[in-house]
Amino acid sequence: MEKLFALHNIQFVNLERFHKEDSYDVYWAYTEDLLGKSVLIEIYGVYVGYSEVPEDLEVAIIANCLIDDSIYKYYLFSSDNLFGPLPITRFTADAIAYIESCNKNDVLTPLKEICTSWVSYNYKEHHSLYDKLVREFHTAIELIKEKKGKL
Repeated sequence: MEKLFALHNIQFVNLERFHKEDSYDVYWAYTEDLLGKSVLIEIYGVYVGYSEVPEDLEVAIIANCLIDDSIYKYYLFSSDNLFGPLPITRFTADAIAYIESCNKNDVLTPLKEICTSWVSYNYKEHHSLYDKLVREFHTAIELIKEKKGKL
């Protein structure tokens, strides 16, 4: 997937996420413009070269925005069908191009126009979930900083 993303000047880092007894990779796609808008694109469920399709298959592309004391999740695409890296890269590249065209001070409103659903969490109302989501967002940011340091 790295070569496909590079064709669109998109970088990514990946984190391993655990669910029940399984683990899976979550990719966090970014560009400099997205970072400036506090947006990361979360991608999971992309399978490459597997001989068997996992039973609990789900693929999703989610725009995550950390603004002030809230984290917003905009579900741009989700499916329980198998998708390889090519269509997921295309979806992601188009979403990123759209987000990059948005005003930095008002990225949330345009995201509502292209998402299937969205949710926001703040510390006051959703303390434990908010902490988990923000920790994951910051972990992705730290991995991005490490990756940039190696370039």
